[in-house]
Amino acid sequence: MKLMTYLGIALTFSLPAKAVYIDGGIECGSGAVAADTITQLDFWEVWGGWIASLSAVGIGGPSVSASAWGYAFELEPAVAATSISPAPVGTYQFFGYHFVYSELWNWWPVAQVTMSCEVQSTGGGGGGGGVNHPTPMITSVSPDVWPAGESLLVNIHGTGFVTDPELIINGTGVSAYMNYGSDTHISAQVNISPNAPSGYASIQVTSHGYNGMAFQQPQGGGGPTSPTATAQVQGLQRGATISSNQYVSDGGQATFSVTPFGDAPSSFAWSFSAPAGGDNPNVVFSNPAGSMTSTNAHWYANPNDSCTASRQAAYTIQATVAFPGGFTASPTAALFVDVPWNIGGETDFDIPQIRIVGGVTTAQDGNGDWRITGQGNLNVVAPIKMDIYVSPASQFYGKVLTHEQKHASDLTAGYLRTGDFYAQIANFKDATQLGLFTQIGIAGGTFINSELSRSSADRATLERNAYAVSDSIPPQYMYQNCGRF
Repeated sequence: MKLMTYLGIALTFSLPAKAVYIDGGIECGSGAVAADTITQLDFWEVWGGWIASLSAVGIGGPSVSASAWGYAFELEPAVAATSISPAPVGTYQFFGYHFVYSELWNWWPVAQVTMSCEVQSTGGGGGGGGVNHPTPMITSVSPDVWPAGESLLVNIHGTGFVTDPELIINGTGVSAYMNYGSDTHISAQVNISPNAPSGYASIQVTSHGYNGMAFQQPQGGGGPTSPTATAQVQGLQRGATISSNQYVSDGGQATFSVTPFGDAPSSFAWSFSAPAGGDNPNVVFSNPAGSMTSTNAHWYANPNDSCTASRQAAYTIQATVAFPGGFTASPTAALFVDVPWNIGGETDFDIPQIRIVGGVTTAQDGNGDWRITGQGNLNVVAPIKMDIYVSPASQFYGKVLTHEQKHASDLTAGYLRTGDFYAQIANFKDATQLGLFTQIGIAGGTFINSELSRSSADRATLERNAYAVSDSIPPQYMYQNCGRF
């Protein structure tokens, strides 16, 4: 029994006879490690008056004084203990203590204190030693999934945080501040950047000892840190997909589109790239700032050689989609531009349409034979058939057209000429006019076949002459002579 006097009023504390004093802490008994705990001091109603309460955090250190109804109360840092050795991990309730105050020489119980001792681990060590600084342990984090762009109230529960815990949260794009903390609970506001990537944030609690409003027991700076707990950061799944690769012939048109997801985009932009070493790669976008665009299909030489350039040119088409907060997505697709026409064009006589029309003039000579006296309206009709396989939209069209036009000109000028045929038949004669016309008809068929054979034999010369005209026309690739003729 210990008696104290405040303002002339006697205040009595009744303690069990086996009270143990341990550096301001609680002895949990042999084989256990004790942690300072939270103690709640509640004042009961007296004489129909109102209820007053005082929360006293921690046990130990200097005495704490508080007043209610104008009277002073004091709790001395001496705590009774009971043996719970060997003690499993857990929390154990201790004795209740009654406080009384004096009024008109009457004694009234007005308060009760409940002590508790938390056993953090079992092991060696005897009773009566000093209290170890508890190691914080995190048992739950709620919520433990943190979506990007959110601001969350996060509750962290555990043990051994004591009264001045420090919360440590690390994660890319994650920031936090602690609202309050107690020995078993920390409330924190966690902010996740809209651009935070998916991953995990680490969470730790460092104990700095007791620093409550009532009990004072500094632990000398930073204390132990809890094992790491984690929360999943769900990065905002923003991005964009682009349409499939395009295969187009030179001069054609390709269409690309991009589809954003996860957020509303703020802008679109299109660009292209091409492998090094090519000649004049170029892509023109019809809608360079839209989600859909068409492009020209422009073949370029790679390698940049007139005779060995590939028939296929490759581009990388990139759509850049910007989102709020500076995030961008840049999906890509391929554009392949071909020159698929192995033969740019063909020109030759339209053989089924070749014919000889009209007729020569004839008369009988002095011997009564029928002879040709003039060319009359004789005409060898030899149409030219020209096929241009290259698309008119292709950059090679003009080059190929000029080449084939040269063929047509040379064939018309050099073969199946009416004058050449007339020269072959001018001296024909026959006893009858019908016989003369029969000779002319046979000669006509022979002439046509002979001329066609001659033009075929001259093909190399004809090609060489045509390339001499077209080789200088750009683009100077693909349809070049390159020493072939």
